[in-house]
Amino acid sequence: MTDSQTGQAALKSSESQAERALWGLQAALFFLFIAAGGTKLLGTDSQIASFEKIGFGQWPRYVVGTLEVAFALALLVPRLVGVAALALTGLMVGAVLTELFLKHENPTFAIVTLIVVGVTAWLRRDRAIAVLRTWRRGHGPDRSA
Repeated sequence: MTDSQTGQAALKSSESQAERALWGLQAALFFLFIAAGGTKLLGTDSQIASFEKIGFGQWPRYVVGTLEVAFALALLVPRLVGVAALALTGLMVGAVLTELFLKHENPTFAIVTLIVVGVTAWLRRDRAIAVLRTWRRGHGPDRSA
């Protein structure tokens, strides 16, 4: 094996390890958002009280819970992972703002989660772009005229 082949093999090995680590991070986010969305949908006492404190009733709890579960599931689908992480980043921006301005509580957990899911979205941006391009081709304006 030449030095060039050895270097290429080492690079592929490190890329493979990074890919496995990223899938591990996505799995952790999956469990986090499945749990968070599930407690919202089940209507645990703490979630009901939390959404009461926000002041918009309980309907946002169902919307946010459904989105969290749906996007958590999409984190495990290779084609959808980028879009799912991007969407969860948006939800977490909303969570941070809600903690700060509506609930007046400490947003540290939401900020950390936002950073982790944001990094995941950035690292999976190529997959998100591919999905969005496919969607645009299939649903965008007809340019054949």
